[in-house]
Amino acid sequence: MKTAKKKVLKTLAITGAFGIIATVPVIISACSSASNNSNTNGGNNTGDNSGNGTRDPQKVTPKLKSSINLVGSITDIYNHEVNNTSHDLLIKKIKSNLGLVFENESELVNKDINIKLESDFSNSEWIGETYNVTNKNWGSDTTTKLTYAHSLAQINFSSLNDLKMQLSDQIKIKEILKESGVPDTYLNTYKIENKTGLTENNILHINVIEVGKSSPKNYDLQIPVSDLKLVLPQVNVLVSENDINSINQPIDINFNIGIESHSNYVGPVETQIIDERASANSILEKLGFIKMTNTKNSNKTNMTFTEINGASVTTNIDLDSDKVGETLGVFNTTFSDVKLTRISEWNPYDVVSTEDNYLTYKIDLNGRPNKGYYFEDGTTESKEFSFNVKTTERTAFLTAFVSTNLANKTFKWKNAGLTNPINNHDELEKKLEAHANGNTDSNIHDLLNSVAFYLILRTDLYNSHIKLLKDETDGYIKVTNNKLEIRITAIPNKGYLARTTMTSDFNRFKTWVTVDLS
Repeated sequence: MKTAKKKVLKTLAITGAFGIIATVPVIISACSSASNNSNTNGGNNTGDNSGNGTRDPQKVTPKLKSSINLVGSITDIYNHEVNNTSHDLLIKKIKSNLGLVFENESELVNKDINIKLESDFSNSEWIGETYNVTNKNWGSDTTTKLTYAHSLAQINFSSLNDLKMQLSDQIKIKEILKESGVPDTYLNTYKIENKTGLTENNILHINVIEVGKSSPKNYDLQIPVSDLKLVLPQVNVLVSENDINSINQPIDINFNIGIESHSNYVGPVETQIIDERASANSILEKLGFIKMTNTKNSNKTNMTFTEINGASVTTNIDLDSDKVGETLGVFNTTFSDVKLTRISEWNPYDVVSTEDNYLTYKIDLNGRPNKGYYFEDGTTESKEFSFNVKTTERTAFLTAFVSTNLANKTFKWKNAGLTNPINNHDELEKKLEAHANGNTDSNIHDLLNSVAFYLILRTDLYNSHIKLLKDETDGYIKVTNNKLEIRITAIPNKGYLARTTMTSDFNRFKTWVTVDLS
């Protein structure tokens, strides 16, 4: 899916830019902290601390709030596909949220106001190798992947150097590594190396390396972008236009990068093999969504499993929301109300390749941002997320007693269309061969189903069906003791595999069954 965001992130990674520093810094370089000149009012001020000269009472005077709190996506502050700087994009974001910026929004709605941000922001100290988005490493180094623990707080940073300085603090980086799964950090020392990377799933990659070891550990610390908050204190904001009184005053700007509000599934794309009957529990367990003994955070929620015939069962589960979020690329979110529905059009008799031998299930669930987090649109209400998963059940079986149990049974072949079937052996052979080759004969189909149903009732057959098998000598049908017999075998249905211990039973099973055409 080549979204604008993916193109942005890929471009940044290729150029070696620093993830958030590749998107936000351009803004920051033009509009960051002005702590050294937080009150530059000049000599013509009226004394109202707004940085303005004489006011015209006939004009509207903008009333800036002391702080601006914005929420959005990375593309709200950086977009390489349009001819705008990040500075322009941030101003555009501000102008589209006047109610968050001005106390007197209603007086400014129909005015084409100009907004400028004045600041002096330090350059980045991030140097070294560029993160390779293809190899997912820096240079030729191999790294251990770590996900920034969901139990850790959001990182507020006010400058590029501030972000690196925070991560370079030994107490802080040890806490981050420990919470993220690194044991024995107490006696070690760590340093931040190389440039950062930003992958298409909104993950910021930080290279953390042990210091003073002959074989130092090399980590790829992966921080969800929604765990970063840009905090710019006391940025000078200049507001002007012909029909308003100009103002110039410092305010605080906070930009909370929101959580993606759509699923960007990064879980396994290969078919999931499950060794038990398909259920919401077995499928979710295979995906790692059910609470395990080492799960740090989970939440109880309802789960509804719906079969292809519409029958459904609702149970209660312990859901690992953190694992779900990692799989969907939707971080810092609590998920609930899971619905799992089989959606594949299924014919058990379909002949398919190994690659196509699966059933498709759709998983729907609701997600709500954790406290202190927002979706990209600034909302905190639940949103629905959906994705599909392919499964193959390894549950089909055939007992060793099938041939014995069929030996004395006769099955009806209705409406064969022949008055003297034994003397019309060749005609029956043609009908059977045509059916075996894909020209379905409903009467032969019913005959084979009756054999399968008999075996299923005896628990000799499960998730499998009966099919014709041609004998090298006698073909599909023969006459024995003045009785007609057809040759059959059994195979697992589409979407199923034989149980590991019973694969050989299917391979060996070849038998003749008696049929009656009267």
